[in-house]
Amino acid sequence: MASQERAERTRRRLLEAAAEELSQHGFDGTSLQRVCRAAGVTMGALTFHFSNKMSLADAVHAHGHALTRTMVTAVVTAGEGRDGDRGGDGTEGFTGKDTPRLRQVVGVTDGLTRLLREEPTVRAAARLSRDRTLKDGHWNDSWLPRVHELLELAHREGELRSGVNPHSVALLARLLISGLAASTEPDGETFDQLGAIWGLVLSGITGDDRGKPD
Repeated sequence: MASQERAERTRRRLLEAAAEELSQHGFDGTSLQRVCRAAGVTMGALTFHFSNKMSLADAVHAHGHALTRTMVTAVVTAGEGRDGDRGGDGTEGFTGKDTPRLRQVVGVTDGLTRLLREEPTVRAAARLSRDRTLKDGHWNDSWLPRVHELLELAHREGELRSGVNPHSVALLARLLISGLAASTEPDGETFDQLGAIWGLVLSGITGDDRGKPD
C-alpha cells in the first residue's frame, strides 16, 4: 500500500510539473528533463509512469478536460436549480430555477476564466489543443457544445433580442475564451475584464436586463 501511495504521489507531481511546462512552452518546447527536475524525480520514474512525452501530454490534456467538464456541469446544474450550494465553480450569482440561460453562459465563461487562471492542467490542455491533435480532442469540446446548447435554449425561450443569432454569440464566447487561453500572463488584467465585456455584450443581445451580470 505504501508503495502504491508513493507511486500515486510521484505521478501527481509529474502531472503538475508537466502541466506548468506544457502550458508555458507547448508540446514541442517541453523538456522532459525540466519536468523531472521540477517534480523532483528521475527520468526512470517518469518513464515508469509515462512511456514518452506524448503519453504524458495526453494525461495532462485529459485531466484538463475533466476539470473543465466538471465545472461546466456544476454551473449548469446550479442554474437549473438542482444544486443550491453556490461557490467555487463559477456559480456565484447563478441560482434558482428562474436563472436565465444567458446567466448560465456567463457562469460557464466565468468558470473557464477561473480555471485558466488557477489550473495549470487546464491552461496546458488549451495550449496542447492549439499545438496538435490529442486523444481527447480539442479542449473547446469540453465546454463549447454546452454553451451552444444553452444559447439555443435562450433563443427559443425568448432571452435573445430578435435578430440575434445564437451561433454568433457562441462564436464570440469561443473567441473570448481562446484569447484568454492564449494569454502569456494568466494572472494579468485581461482576465478581470471578462465581466465588463459580457456586460456590454448582454446589453446588446437581450431585450431586458435578465442576463446581465450583477
